Amino acid sequence: MRCRRCQRAISGIGKPAVAPVIPAAIAFAGCIGGLWSLTLGQDPSNALPHWSPVGGWGLGLGSLALASLLAWIGLVRRRCPECGSAQMLDAMEEESVIASELLAAEKAARAEAHAELAGTPREADRLVARDMELRATIEQELRVTLGNELKGESEKSRAQMQKEIRLQLEQEVRREVEQRVRAEHEQRSAEHERLLHDKMELGRTPLMELLKEKRQAVISHAVTQGLNPRAPLKPSGIEWLGDVPEHWQHASLTRIASRVVVGIAEAATHAYADVGVPILRSTNIRPGKIIGEILHVEQGFADDRGSKLIEAGDLVTVRTGNAGVTAVVPPDLDGCQCFTMLITTLNKGYLPEYYCYWMNSIPAQCYFSLEGWGTAQVNISVPILKELPVPMPPTPEQEAIVSYLDRETGEFDALAAEAQKAIDLLQERRTALISAAVTGQIDVRKLAAA
Repeated sequence: MRCRRCQRAISGIGKPAVAPVIPAAIAFAGCIGGLWSLTLGQDPSNALPHWSPVGGWGLGLGSLALASLLAWIGLVRRRCPECGSAQMLDAMEEESVIASELLAAEKAARAEAHAELAGTPREADRLVARDMELRATIEQELRVTLGNELKGESEKSRAQMQKEIRLQLEQEVRREVEQRVRAEHEQRSAEHERLLHDKMELGRTPLMELLKEKRQAVISHAVTQGLNPRAPLKPSGIEWLGDVPEHWQHASLTRIASRVVVGIAEAATHAYADVGVPILRSTNIRPGKIIGEILHVEQGFADDRGSKLIEAGDLVTVRTGNAGVTAVVPPDLDGCQCFTMLITTLNKGYLPEYYCYWMNSIPAQCYFSLEGWGTAQVNISVPILKELPVPMPPTPEQEAIVSYLDRETGEFDALAAEAQKAIDLLQERRTALISAAVTGQIDVRKLAAA
């Protein structure tokens, strides 16, 4: 609960809108007045012979009701302790204020992270100072220890020994500094990696997320409204689908599919083979493509489950986890099987590539999120997939949309790959530079002095 005037959060604090003494006084006065009225009604010599006991009861009960209402208002409504206002924000306004505060907190956290990362390059200065301090300490200890050995020696022997001491001093200092710096580097490596990861995330997330969102927006617009921006639109009748071109039709997926079934839903570890029939898993399915290592099962095991056979051009949809993510089976996997995923075979005249783009679009993913079941992970079933609303543009338009989206998504994927390559290269160079600086492979004293 927040004050409308100063937006201060009031959670169980603040002054009540109605002081408790007011309803208490009204209740007390009402009870006294009611009892007095009852007494007058029972006394024949009273000055108000027309006053009946009903009036007394009414006065008492009315006073109690008014006192209860004022007491409830005093408990529910609160006055702001800062400005004294009793007007509070409603639920939507309060959510807006909370969202603004969260956004401000996030910006502050990002600024703090940037400031922390900005201080990281000064690590070289700290290491140089530490190196000089260690050198001075070790040199002093060696001079005190070895200086006693010079007593009583001749000038020539003393000069030779001083030379040896100087060489030994350099070796000892170098070895001690390297050991201590290496130990400190290993101790702080985890912190460096965390800061590096945070910096890369701050730099990578906006770009990669922007490319991903732009890619999804292009796909969703093309599969729902076509490529002609001047085409007249009509309401689809489905809130999350919006408007579609007037000459398009739409129906459920079961109207344009000859088969919607679930794949193999039983243990198959005993039938694994190095060579045989490919069998797809949900980890192989990404939006519009099949990736990763593909397992194989024995031919006989696959033949016994011929109703689950997948042909080239069929759609394979993930049921659990990334529910709704769909890919088209390529020709080289013709005749394969799949584990507990949904298989869709479309009727002639409906391009699987177009409906693959549609099922991976934002509107279709919203449908799966709304209709799916499960708490930790969304799950979809054959009936849910069959009832998926689908647009039905003419076949030539389907072909044009697929060609357009193949070209556009290819460009987005190439940009994302180049950005990721640049980020990985910068990360590798930064790690190498830090390692070289803290292990003494590069001289940073001149840089620190500058």
